[in-house]
Amino acid sequence: MKEIIDDFLVEADELINSLDNNFVKLESSPGDLDLLNEIFRAAHTIKGTSSFLGFEQVTTLSHRMEDILNKLRKSEMVVTPEVMDLLLESLDLLKVLLDNVRSGSGEQVNLDAILARLSAVLTSQDGQSSSGGAAGDKDAPEPEPAAAETEQELALEAAQPTDTAPQTAEISPDAPAAPKSVGTAKKPTAEQTIRVDVERLDTLMNMMGELVSSRNSLMQTVNKLNAEHEGDYQLEPLNQSSISVNFITTELQVAVMKMRMLPIGKVFKRFPRLVRDLARESKKQIELKLSGETTELDKSVIEEIGDPLVHMIRNSCDHGLETPEERIAKGKPPTGTVHLAAS
Repeated sequence: MKEIIDDFLVEADELINSLDNNFVKLESSPGDLDLLNEIFRAAHTIKGTSSFLGFEQVTTLSHRMEDILNKLRKSEMVVTPEVMDLLLESLDLLKVLLDNVRSGSGEQVNLDAILARLSAVLTSQDGQSSSGGAAGDKDAPEPEPAAAETEQELALEAAQPTDTAPQTAEISPDAPAAPKSVGTAKKPTAEQTIRVDVERLDTLMNMMGELVSSRNSLMQTVNKLNAEHEGDYQLEPLNQSSISVNFITTELQVAVMKMRMLPIGKVFKRFPRLVRDLARESKKQIELKLSGETTELDKSVIEEIGDPLVHMIRNSCDHGLETPEERIAKGKPPTGTVHLAAS
C-alpha cells in the first residue's frame, strides 16, 4: 500500500503542476474546449485515485472542483477571474492535503469555507448556459446524478480513437454498419520511460567517477610504457585496447551525466501561475513569455534554481512594470511583458 500511495503522490504532483499551468492558460483562452477537457481529466484522475485510496478530503475537494469544470466545458458556466481565483485557491488546498499525506500527518484541513464557496459558485451560475437557458432554483443543491453523467462522458471520451486503441462508442441503431477492417488495429505502444530512484543514479555517478579515474591511470601507464619502449610492436595490442577503453569510458560518462539532466521547463511551469497572482494583487496587466523550456540542466541545479528565479520575476513585476494607467500616460501599451528565457 505504501508503494501505491507513493505512486499516487508522484502522479498527483505531476497533475497538479499541469493544472497550475493550464488554469492560467484557460483564463486567457476560456473557449479552448481541448484545454478544458484536459483540465477536467486531471481533476477526475485525482478524484478517482484518491477515492480508491480512502483520502476523503482530497476526493471531496477535487470532486467539487470537477463539478465546476464539468459545467465550464458544457458552457453552463463561464470563466471569470473570480471563478479562476476560487479554482486556484482550491488547487492550493489540494497541495496542502497531499503534503500532509506525504508527511504522514493525515490530510485533515478545514474545508468548510472553500466547499461552501465552490457550492455558491455552482449555484449562482446554475442554468446560465451560452444558449441563454433559464436559471434554475438558486437554493437547490447540486443534483447527484451529475457525477454519474460525468463518468459516462469520460468513458465515451476515453473510447475515442487514439494511436493505441480502436474506436468503440455507442452506435445509433439507425446508423449503417461500418465495414470490418482486418489487421488494422495497432499494437499498444510500449512504455517509453521509467522512474529511477535518485540514489541509484548517484551511485552510478560515483562508480562512473571511479571508472574515469582508473581510465586516466591506465592511459598514463600505457603512455609511460610507450615512451620507455618506443617502437616495440608488442605494445600495439595494449595501445588498441587502451584507446577502446578510453573511448567507451568517455561515451559512458556523457550518457550517465545526461541521465541526470532535466528540462528547465519543469521549473518554468510554476511561473505562469505566479505572474497571474502577482498581476491580480498589484492590479497590473502582465504577460509572461517563456522560451528555451527544453534547455537541460543537472537535477541538482534544477532543484536550486527555482527560488532565485521566483525573486527575479517578483522584482520584475513589482519594480520593472508600471500600472496600466502609468504605462498609457508614457505612451506604452497597458500590458507589460516579462520574458523568461533559458539557453
